[in-house]
Amino acid sequence: MIEIDEFTTLEPSTQEDIDYVETNFREGDRLEHESLDGGRTLIKIFEDCWTVRHKGEIIGYCGVMPPYGETFYSNKRWLCYMSCENANKYKISYVKLSRKVMKAIIAETPEYVDIFMSLPNEDYVGSVLWHERVLKMRRIDKVSFSNANFVLFGITRKEALG
Repeated sequence: MIEIDEFTTLEPSTQEDIDYVETNFREGDRLEHESLDGGRTLIKIFEDCWTVRHKGEIIGYCGVMPPYGETFYSNKRWLCYMSCENANKYKISYVKLSRKVMKAIIAETPEYVDIFMSLPNEDYVGSVLWHERVLKMRRIDKVSFSNANFVLFGITRKEALG
């Protein structure tokens, strides 16, 4: 377990944690998940997956995995952030602590990984702004998939931890 502050922790996810988040998605996260073909996310697709808890409640999870077609020796990783309705109870804390959460997760990845990416749905404006303004990730490109548009974001290890 990693303590972010006195109320917020990261712990290795279980399948039950992921199922809980996906059963209780915030509406934007549900839209995003469904636009990427939805379905039950299995923990085994991730290299690592972290459950974010605040005051004992699950806020969401962040799965870490190499991009499709790359191996675990790649210097790139996807950060798949998904949140549930509990995040709405702690909106201000959630936003204030999310960069620290990202830094802690990045610090747990192998040192040779130096590029981190995320792909929020363009229609989930709150998520796009969160990636840009709070996480300080850079817009890299726009991507279309299954009749939906996404914004590709990236950040280097040095930018995140520096």
